[in-house]
Amino acid sequence: MKKILDVNYPIITSYMTHAPVLAVISQDDKSINWVLSNYLQLSVTSGGGVDFFTPEPPLSCPFLNLQVINRDFLANYSTDPIELIMNAINQDYYLLLLLETSHLSAFQTVGSRPHPVFVHGYCQGSKTVHLADFIRGDNFSLTTASFDELRASWAYFDEQSYWLKGNRLFKLQPNVQYELFYERIIGQISDYAHSRNTLFHLHTLNPELSFGLEPISACLQHSIHCFGAGEPFDRVVFPLVCDHKKLLMTAIRYMEQAGHLEKNRQFSLEYEKLQQRLLALRHVTFKSIISNKRDRASEIQEQVRQWFEDEKKLLLQVLH
Repeated sequence: MKKILDVNYPIITSYMTHAPVLAVISQDDKSINWVLSNYLQLSVTSGGGVDFFTPEPPLSCPFLNLQVINRDFLANYSTDPIELIMNAINQDYYLLLLLETSHLSAFQTVGSRPHPVFVHGYCQGSKTVHLADFIRGDNFSLTTASFDELRASWAYFDEQSYWLKGNRLFKLQPNVQYELFYERIIGQISDYAHSRNTLFHLHTLNPELSFGLEPISACLQHSIHCFGAGEPFDRVVFPLVCDHKKLLMTAIRYMEQAGHLEKNRQFSLEYEKLQQRLLALRHVTFKSIISNKRDRASEIQEQVRQWFEDEKKLLLQVLH
């Protein structure tokens, strides 16, 4: 028997807490309303961690039927993760399983790497499961693993080795209506541009969080400075920032099409040019890291600072 559930390439690929959810809910065209209502603001922790401004999408997304199940609970029913996967997939549930990915050959992992892995199918004939994760680096990709590899990655996962707790089972909730409010989009963009707390989210009470454009700009500039100084470079910040710009572009286009923005100005075209500049900066940055050209860090850092200044200027004009 074989069953593989549909997967769309997600608009956000910077974290596995976001990508699988968006790969599933994007099969419903109306889900973009929920995405634009939740993904236009960014947060930075006091330790420099960056993320979209939402605690964890599966726990709040109305387009999903979600279950969070701990390993000790699952052990009461079966000790074989393949049985769990097949039973879930047969009921149209996708899975986000906590695995030790060093036992999955397609991942080409050097050393231990505990990580959530998206499971969307199986084939008993070839004895394989269908997976997705950041395979061989930073790219969200689809692949397969043998039943034996999956069993080993499940068995060797150390629950104390990763911050996310519990395995997720989720499937698309049918016939969901979710209205998109212009005021909510404008509110998030304004909070982002002014680096303000976005009040309608629960975790805004966390004193270790800062929000919006200025903290994100400072975080990215700091990462580039670290590279120039011979210190570790945070490879997550730039991809996440680029993902965020795709969503801002989508929001600006929506507002233009809905007639909410100045009719004699095409803000989306102006923002698209900004977006292309950022992608070019990202390319130059990673190319410099690969070739170990640390002397370019100061120049790139200044270009990043200027880019965020230009973004703020344009967003303020959008909000005017």
